[in-house]
Amino acid sequence: MATSCRQSTCRQHTNDRPTARTTRIAFHFAEMVAAMMLGMMVFVPTRLSLTGQGYTALLDGSSIEFQAWMAAFMVAPMVVWMRVRG
Repeated sequence: MATSCRQSTCRQHTNDRPTARTTRIAFHFAEMVAAMMLGMMVFVPTRLSLTGQGYTALLDGSSIEFQAWMAAFMVAPMVVWMRVRG
């Protein structure tokens, strides 16, 4: 038996009110921001330690090395938190 599915009727949480969905999205956003901030709190001392040892590529905020390190330190805690929360 085939069923048709329109966008308005195929939602993961069909019985949620719009305010519940908005709250859930806002909470998820806050969790991701907190995870990124935690990653940055670890990145700054790591960066300072590496630049103190002569790795000067991390001194320039526009260098690709700086951007890649910063992205890795921001993404890793988000991935871990998403795996924990499910």
